[in-house]
Amino acid sequence: AFHHEDQVDALARLSRTTRMRLVCAIRIPALLSHDFWRIWSTIDLGALRALCLDAVDLRYFRSEDDLFLAGEPCSEALYIADGRHFYRQTPKTSMVDEAVSETVVEDSWVCEAALWSRWITVGSLATITRSKVISVRAEELWKVVKETPSVLGMVRTYAHNFHKRLSLAIPPLEDYPSDLYVPHTSVADLLSAHVEIELVNSSGGDCGMSIDQKQKLIRELEEETCCVQVGMDNRLLRTVLMATLRLKRSDDRLLVELGRREGDTGAPASGTLKPCCRLPGTKRRRGEAPSSAVRRLLHDDLGDIRHLVHLAGVRSETQRTTSGTYGCETVYHKAVQEATLYGVFPEADENIVVSRLPEAMSMMIPRPIACLGTIIFQDVLRIEDPSGVPVFFSWLTPEEFEEIRESEDDFKPALKAWL
Repeated sequence: AFHHEDQVDALARLSRTTRMRLVCAIRIPALLSHDFWRIWSTIDLGALRALCLDAVDLRYFRSEDDLFLAGEPCSEALYIADGRHFYRQTPKTSMVDEAVSETVVEDSWVCEAALWSRWITVGSLATITRSKVISVRAEELWKVVKETPSVLGMVRTYAHNFHKRLSLAIPPLEDYPSDLYVPHTSVADLLSAHVEIELVNSSGGDCGMSIDQKQKLIRELEEETCCVQVGMDNRLLRTVLMATLRLKRSDDRLLVELGRREGDTGAPASGTLKPCCRLPGTKRRRGEAPSSAVRRLLHDDLGDIRHLVHLAGVRSETQRTTSGTYGCETVYHKAVQEATLYGVFPEADENIVVSRLPEAMSMMIPRPIACLGTIIFQDVLRIEDPSGVPVFFSWLTPEEFEEIRESEDDFKPALKAWL
């Protein structure tokens, strides 16, 4: 059993205007915990107030109450504003091999898929402690959206792309969706460049960006090489979506990019070799699923080795940094694709050259590369990317990779001399 805010007698004694203000003051902060509603409020705060009044409810639950059971039609998203909850899935109602459970704490969104699809719950959620829950009802949400042209296009785009991600969430490339999580449904994955360009243009002088920085960011958005969100402090967040391949050989060594020759003219020693230490990766195009970006990486950037690779699971990583170029914080969302190589690289391919130092050199290792140890006797692969730039790879153990990556600047002279 739960208590609805309409059951509070004191609210009925307030004037309609006062009650509306109070309701919005309670509900809006909860909505603004989600990136999507923050962007909505930036575009049209009045429309968000209308949503709060028409489509949002506040409920109080006692401990050991059920919020929902598995296998039930669900037509509302829930925000856990306070309290602890117990979520459980079983093989009978969910695509899991055995019963799984987890604790859901405050400041969590549950069943967002119910707003953008016909959702049937795949697990059950019950309170552990007393809790406060705010719900957004799908039917009333869409009534507000249809009457609000300022956000109609944005919501339609978000809903379409969310539903697409929901449909694509199938192993082995993705985990099945649950009531708590749908893979790759961050706002950065789902909105259009048009909406985000409007956000940049409408941002005020207190956003911390100069006019020149805004123009650079807009050009990136037009080229679809980044996305823009609104942070909790209402400042713009530049977001870059990446797909990274963690390709493991049978001996557990990883394929690592160690450099590329920039400004190459086709001559054997032309261009400047820029050393690095990172896993093969590519920027995801707007609306592109991580699995599609990985397949593009395998086909276009790694000599079309798709038939030699078995793709496993995908995990997400997030990294934040401040960009001096754009004058705003940048968030990198990486989808890391685990994979295994079966066979060997097609050395006969005209775009792939494999070479290594002779092991006879082990007694006279040149001093500039001595710090690399036995790495220097691994194969080096020279692969041309789609624009014809030579990129150099080798096979490192996970420990070697982490050691070099953590002190990359110290190792760069040796990597350059070796390559």
